[in-house]
Amino acid sequence: MSSSAPGPVFGVVGGVGSGKSALCSAVAERWGLAVLDGDAAGHAALREDAVKNALHDRFGEAIFFAHGDLAHAEINRSKLAARVFGPGNEAALKDLEAIVHPVIRRRLLEEAAGWFASGVEAVLLDAAVMLESGWSEFCEKIVFVDVPRTERLRRVAGRGWDEAELDRREASQWPLDRKKAAADAVIDNGGALADAVRAFDALLFEWSVEPSPGAPIRRERSDLFAPARPAAGQTVLS
Repeated sequence: MSSSAPGPVFGVVGGVGSGKSALCSAVAERWGLAVLDGDAAGHAALREDAVKNALHDRFGEAIFFAHGDLAHAEINRSKLAARVFGPGNEAALKDLEAIVHPVIRRRLLEEAAGWFASGVEAVLLDAAVMLESGWSEFCEKIVFVDVPRTERLRRVAGRGWDEAELDRREASQWPLDRKKAAADAVIDNGGALADAVRAFDALLFEWSVEPSPGAPIRRERSDLFAPARPAAGQTVLS
């Protein structure tokens, strides 16, 4: 693990609709751990004055809600997304990432440091573009959450997204097979969330994580799935 984080950070990646956030939340509550939300850090970064100024210089006033001065302006994320995602916008996306990603990294590390100072034993990082952005450098392990595409489509339909929208959102990320290959472990979350939570339990026990004081989980393995060990070195749990 990089010395950039003062304790163990476990990154969680997967496709759109794979249930990463729900899984992280359930595991964190069970173990008394903390969750770093990459999306929340990104939204907070867009409210920083330096970021707003840089994005104004690059994309102009059209990406802001109506405002009298930049200091009180808010970025319209939908309009910004329309400028950077999709075919032909690759250069704009790289410019956005160059402005925002370093700020998000700083915020994530600051939040992690705060959690470790408060006494948590480990932190889960839920960030869709963790691998693409290099934030995985301060993660001790990476977990890939595996869900069939048909199930992911069913889940995102509940958000009002169709297949084209899912594809648009994933087009700016690494292909799923590349993410899966970069992970240290794979968890099947195509069924009941409780099954995926128990599989994550097994990983944390295997990685010698201690539950935080007062956490519901105990250092007993009787109800956990036994980790499998494929030749490639990944741990696959289902």
